[in-house]
Amino acid sequence: MSVNRSRQGSLIKYIKHGEIYRNGVAKLYLYVLDNVLLKGAYIEGKPYSTQTIAPMGLRKGYNEVTVYFTGLLNDLQYNQKYLIVLTTTDNDEIGIPAIVVG
Repeated sequence: MSVNRSRQGSLIKYIKHGEIYRNGVAKLYLYVLDNVLLKGAYIEGKPYSTQTIAPMGLRKGYNEVTVYFTGLLNDLQYNQKYLIVLTTTDNDEIGIPAIVVG
């Protein structure tokens, strides 16, 4: 279900579904084929914006990424799958599926 829209986006693969917490945090588990810089993220179809991403610089290999959204994610349904779209510094996008777990 990973959506690759361009070159840098094709360098990012997800290992397993990410986790979304209604307190505004999402955890993503990624494998990166080469170094990638992230600049933002959003939940497809939802109005939440990114406060910060840690780390923003992904290195080749396994990466655990934490996305902090502004505000609570109260309207997301428990145990439902959503697509978190990561944006790279050169505006490539990659969709990572994630499930609301808390």
